[in-house]
Amino acid sequence: MLQIATSRHQHLLQRTTLVGVGIPPADAFSPLVAAIMAAGLGAPLAILLMGGVYVCLRERRVAAAMAGNYQPIN
Repeated sequence: MLQIATSRHQHLLQRTTLVGVGIPPADAFSPLVAAIMAAGLGAPLAILLMGGVYVCLRERRVAAAMAGNYQPIN
């Protein structure tokens, strides 16, 4: 008769803990993370700002060009 050996360590939960002693290290952003955040937030803001300036300048140019086309009614 053939018996299949099973480990008695199967189907057990394993729990681990970490106990710290002393002062924990301070958390800080690395310069790379700060640069990526600045690029990710700054690039869309710069694009929106440049687009707004472009639209304002174009509208002023179109309005100035059309101002001379109006004829008096009377």
